[in-house]
This record gives sequence, structure tokens and C-alpha cells, in this order.
Amino acid sequence: NILTVVITDLCVNSTVVKSRSIMSEFIPNTFQTPNLYIDRLLPLLNDTEVRVLFYITRRILGFQKRQDRISLSQLVNGTKSKKTGENFDFGCGAGETAVKAALRSLTEYGILIQTATYDIRLSLPPEWGLQFDANAINWDSLQSRRNEQHDSAKRRSAKSAATKNDTPPGSSTDTPPGSSN
Repeated sequence: NILTVVITDLCVNSTVVKSRSIMSEFIPNTFQTPNLYIDRLLPLLNDTEVRVLFYITRRILGFQKRQDRISLSQLVNGTKSKKTGENFDFGCGAGETAVKAALRSLTEYGILIQTATYDIRLSLPPEWGLQFDANAINWDSLQSRRNEQHDSAKRRSAKSAATKNDTPPGSSTDTPPGSSN
């Protein structure tokens, strides 16, 4: 039942109007995301960091928890039903190396909190919590990283443009396709 359509008759000024209400699997199955993630963090994080943060947010807030034990395998591959083997989710869509780097940086910037490490004795994955104190996030370091990345991109663009402008006259880049010198 991906889509359920309910049609009702409404009476507006003695005129019968057909009204549709569409219920899909999108709206009832949602989780809250702090506005701060979208408003302030999103432009400061890289793609994998956003994916990891949203996946962990879903695993924590989507199940009304304050923290949760989430394995690297779960972040990379998702979770499956033990009974049927059916996937509940497919992870965050990033590889193991990228996920490890994202976890490291999200923790260093104070966005994620590792509340418990891997428990070898009980074979339990690390426990993660979300930072709910905006003052505990290292905003200056995040902004500095963003500025460095922006400056680096500008330098690469300038270098590329300079290389293009240094092409000798009569080279293949000056000759339109299909014409001859």
C-alpha cells in the first residue's frame, strides 16, 4: 500500500465538490531533524558527513531515543530483519573509509558524541548521541574548513583558466571542430 487515495464529497455553497486526500508512505513515516542541521550545519559539512549525520539522526530521533548503538556495518550496509532478511534500510550510501572519516570529523567538531565505545566482551557496537547544545559545536573550525575548501576551489579554477589561456595560438583548442588550419 504505497499510495492510498480517499475521495470525499464536500458541499461548498450548495455545490458538491470532490476532495482528494492522498496518504503515502512518506508522511506517516518521518523523523524530526533539528532545524540547526539544515540552517547552519548543512552548508558546512561534506556530502558523507551529512549522510552519516542524517542516518544517525534517523536511528536516534526516529525511534525516540537520546542515543543508540550503531555499528559501522549498519552505517554502510543498513539493517535487515533477522527473521526474513528483508532490508529495513540501506545505510547512508557511503563506503566504510568515508564513513569512518565522517564519524571522526563529526565527533571532532562536536556534532556527534560517542557515548560508549565498541564493547568487545558483549560484541556491542559504539553508542552515538547527537549534540543538542549548539554552543558545544566547534563552529569556528567548521567555518575555517569551509573557507579553506572555498579558497582551494578558487585557486584550482584560476589555475585551470590560466592553463587554458596559455594554450599556444593555432593549437587544437583554438580550432573549431570540423574546420582546418
